Amino acid sequence: MVVVVAGSDGEVDLIEVLRRQGPSENRVAYAFCRVESAERRTVHGFFGSDDRSRVWGNGKQVHEFVERDRGVNPEED
Repeated sequence: MVVVVAGSDGEVDLIEVLRRQGPSENRVAYAFCRVESAERRTVHGFFGSDDRSRVWGNGKQVHEFVERDRGVNPEED
């Protein structure tokens, strides 16, 4: 397991993490983020993915992108 901390811009470059593991065309990376609030509130999260992605919030799947062959664009999802 590799632990990575976000940069000052809040970005985590999982592609760079995967490159450190050696050459391969087919890879998967998982990211985890905990956000806590003392009050119940609605929040919006933005991210980008290179191909497929799924996002869970409070134990429920809240987003899924199933298409392939796209490059990563921050805040695309």
